[in-house]
Amino acid sequence: MKNLLRTATAAITAMLAHNLSAQCIELTTEADGVALCSYETATLEATPGFDNYRFYYNFSDSNQDGTLFTETSEHILELPAGEWAVTYWYVETDDPSCSETSGTVWWDAWVFQNPVVMHDANTMLCPGDSSLVEMPFPGPAFFQWSKDFTEIPGAEDPQYWVTEPGMYTVAVAYAGCPEQWLSSGIGPTFQFYNVTPLTIEVDESGDFPVLTASHGTELQWFFNGAPIEGATGPEYTATENGFYSAEGLDSNGCSLASEPVEVILLSIDEALSASVNLYPNPFKDQLQVSVGDARVLQVRIFDLTGKPVLSEVRNVSGTFTLAIPGAASGVYFVEITAENGARYTSKILKK
Repeated sequence: MKNLLRTATAAITAMLAHNLSAQCIELTTEADGVALCSYETATLEATPGFDNYRFYYNFSDSNQDGTLFTETSEHILELPAGEWAVTYWYVETDDPSCSETSGTVWWDAWVFQNPVVMHDANTMLCPGDSSLVEMPFPGPAFFQWSKDFTEIPGAEDPQYWVTEPGMYTVAVAYAGCPEQWLSSGIGPTFQFYNVTPLTIEVDESGDFPVLTASHGTELQWFFNGAPIEGATGPEYTATENGFYSAEGLDSNGCSLASEPVEVILLSIDEALSASVNLYPNPFKDQLQVSVGDARVLQVRIFDLTGKPVLSEVRNVSGTFTLAIPGAASGVYFVEITAENGARYTSKILKK
């Protein structure tokens, strides 16, 4: 008898304990503890059937000391997931049949990483240069680059080459939430140097036109598009008909390139040109000059930079010899002036 009484007492005690610990109000959400897109809606649903509900939010996993969001007679609450991401929610009621507080639920709409823009430290560029900006970490499926907060048409890759001044940002979206775009915010600002164009002045007061570059360092002169060996100074004496140009650097290290200028040497006599013969070409130390019946008054030889290496006054016709033993191997120009003012120029090569 005592054993039966003891067993019954234990059963009653267990039943009372179960009833005391049972939760009469609960809060659920289909998104509990999972990731949502910021534009999705999260639904909070409390146990139905009570007179009133007070919904609270908290920034820690606690159903105490939260902030009251709303008090309502409805047991369902719908919220924009992006505005209440990583927030804990609970509900309570003081209905006569149930005066309790539920456990917490939460979701995460900030699971995606905001983009950043990786770029070169030098944001000052020369005209014509470009600089790469890119999103450095993987994950996003969609990209959109903007300049000065205006979308760049077609710039939808992880990388973009900057060719214009402005501030550059990128927005990204992930495959799981293609309508949720995240921006890098403020991006790098690129500027371009103002470059003064390189021009060429032509002085035709002398026997040969002298070309002068307006400015620039590390200059290189060109004839008909090909670089002239050794022609690296601010001036160059043109000894042939054709187009001359120059390239160099300005004070910021930006490239300079002039427009070509055409040089037409005056007094180039066709008859004299037809009678002149220079041989051997290439030559070693001596150059034979044959001018036929023309009478030569002066002969000059220039190197590629326009510097004279030989100048002789003569009054001869027929054939004569020019000796140039000390000149270095390379290309030279010969100018022959006849007594009638006719002039002939030609390129020669010294071994």
